[in-house]
Amino acid sequence: MKRIISIIFIITLLFAGGSFAKKPLTTDAFAEYYDTSNYFSTLEYKAKMTIRYKDGTVKEKIYKAYFIGEDKALIKVIVPSADSKVRLLKLGKEMYLYMPKLKQGVLLDENARKKPFLGSDLTYEDIVTNEMITGKYDIDIVTKDRYKRKHRCVVIELTSRDDDRDYYQQILMVNTPYYFPWEKLYFSKDGKLLKKFTTLEHKLVRPDAKHPATKYEVDDMSRSDTVTTIEIFFMKHSHEISEDYFTLEYLKQ
Repeated sequence: MKRIISIIFIITLLFAGGSFAKKPLTTDAFAEYYDTSNYFSTLEYKAKMTIRYKDGTVKEKIYKAYFIGEDKALIKVIVPSADSKVRLLKLGKEMYLYMPKLKQGVLLDENARKKPFLGSDLTYEDIVTNEMITGKYDIDIVTKDRYKRKHRCVVIELTSRDDDRDYYQQILMVNTPYYFPWEKLYFSKDGKLLKKFTTLEHKLVRPDAKHPATKYEVDDMSRSDTVTTIEIFFMKHSHEISEDYFTLEYLKQ
């Protein structure tokens, strides 16, 4: 009888959301859960970027991405042929763009990093971002009682501790069982809505049973003619990635 009760108790805990359900949702707990689910020590993926224009035009790009922590990232464009071999390298605070026609890596200045990446609704900075929120934002739990696709969600407001950050404030609708964002709204310091990210699909990715968005839509509010969709069809994380990818020599290969 005791064994049956124990099994029922374990099943109840699992369906309540696992370890995330055992602690009260304080701001510190939220940051811990969110970073555990959304930050990658290493990450590799392949994705299709679809840019849809209001006039009916559709452009597709396929690229591979590699990340080590917050400071190293490499984007390699594969398709179409006109953009193949375009590469973007992030090394700490520096960012380099390799264009085959120039045959060299160009150091991007602050203004260039904020421009659309290959005409998409993502900037050059957006596409190489992989960061924790812990220690970078003040967190306010707005509400714990929202629902999205029958999943219970919390609405969180993040305010940057860095006054110079472009996305100074974020409002997130976060799935609480798995702590991935259904929606992210990015605002400037003066309260202007800059960008909207909407999760269309998420999947379980092991190890660590993360549930990242594997298909999402990006809408840059400063542009009225486009919407960009990113669909990830291969993802691997928490594995060893060669440091050779993150060099100026590799950028030019």
